[in-house]
Amino acid sequence: MIPIRQQLTVRLTLHLVLAVLLGGSLIWYGGRQFILSQFDATLMARAELIQSTVEENDGHLEIEFNRSRLHEFKSGLAPVHFQIRSCSGLRLIVVRQNAELHSRLLQLGIVVAGATALSLAFLAPQRRSRTRDTQMHNCGRHAAGHDGPAMNCLTLFAALSCLLSRPLLAGDFTPLFPKDGVPEGWVIRHWADVSKPAEGKPVWTVKDGMLTGSGDRGCWFLTEKEYGDFELEYEFRLGVRGNSGLALRTPAAGDPAFDGMELQMADFRYNPQAKPSELTGGLYRAAAPSEQVYKPEDWNAIRITLKGTQLKVVLNGMTIQDTDLSTHTEEVLRHNNTKAPAIKDRPRRGRIGFQNLSRDNGAVEIKGARIRELES
Repeated sequence: MIPIRQQLTVRLTLHLVLAVLLGGSLIWYGGRQFILSQFDATLMARAELIQSTVEENDGHLEIEFNRSRLHEFKSGLAPVHFQIRSCSGLRLIVVRQNAELHSRLLQLGIVVAGATALSLAFLAPQRRSRTRDTQMHNCGRHAAGHDGPAMNCLTLFAALSCLLSRPLLAGDFTPLFPKDGVPEGWVIRHWADVSKPAEGKPVWTVKDGMLTGSGDRGCWFLTEKEYGDFELEYEFRLGVRGNSGLALRTPAAGDPAFDGMELQMADFRYNPQAKPSELTGGLYRAAAPSEQVYKPEDWNAIRITLKGTQLKVVLNGMTIQDTDLSTHTEEVLRHNNTKAPAIKDRPRRGRIGFQNLSRDNGAVEIKGARIRELES
């Protein structure tokens, strides 16, 4: 008959092996899928490059193009970047990845693996101490045998957890507009001075997750909350003479374009004399985008990362701003030709929001807006 102590050791060993397998599987799958989830923008950029139509439907990207260009489409991306759900006729359905879910799986795998390592660290000294029990009875030596390896493993696990999990899990993305109706925590303010109420009857409302700004033009739709460092993602669509902007770190008074920062959303049809910095992707009148990749009257996917003085903007899969704000000393003139603070002197924390200055009763449409705050 196998001694009870040996049976317990075997069972514990099996449990630890299973835990290692589970932790390793979660780390592999969660990490792999988390990486895959970052390629949506690349995928859409390739689809746009070969003049295909991209629609979002129930968590999938539906890409429609001539079948003869399928090889060209796939050759621009490694096979692991996407999964082909079906290819019927001219429609390719691509499964979108859930970054939040997979980052959670990765975190869980790290925790399971760490807990397993700790268990092994405690188990080994205990087994050694039983062997020595018949030869020595020095409690101090036993305690040292237990504490050394366990504490070393605990320290190593804590360090690994910080190194591995913090870059991926700095915080979850939070939807800006989780409910239909008039969003809570937002205010409508005057387009030139956000300390004043908007003129006329502008309307900002959410339906089926999409924010629409309509009614009288000339307003900002701002958060009551202030943000410092963050990542912001959304898609936007404007009308023929559409004009919008994204307020970044704007104070509770003044013009976001000159007292905070405004990332412009407009094209030449709104202002035929517009300077490059007054077109989509430009920091209004301060820093022009590296190139124009705006798609008029179509959905445009944008991601903004602000951390300290570093600003990065990716529009439709192309990086159009990647700059250190502290280096921007350019003179910026307000609409009345008075000087505004240089970009380097603008606030490092403030509100965010969307503008509607569209002409001809044009609406501003925003969907998929979500934000993730970053550690300073």
